[in-house]
Amino acid sequence: MSRIASRLKWFALLVVVVLAIIVVFQNLAQTKVDILFFTVEMPHAALLMLTLLTGFMVGLSASALWKMRTWRARSTLAKKETSKVDTKL
Repeated sequence: MSRIASRLKWFALLVVVVLAIIVVFQNLAQTKVDILFFTVEMPHAALLMLTLLTGFMVGLSASALWKMRTWRARSTLAKKETSKVDTKL
């Protein structure tokens, strides 16, 4: 990785961290959240963070399942190709 790309990556990370800190400090007010039969009171920032982490985990899981499905399909196709070659010999 070049020096410029490395510095750009660190700069982007710094911008994201600063923006996250700004969002947290602007959302310290308490809010009530109803989850099925429970009522939880938490700061807006915590609710935003939980929502962000939940979305991240769902996206990560979907990506992993998609890659696994693609890998299995390629593996099955490769086995079929190999068996066709073996039967011709």
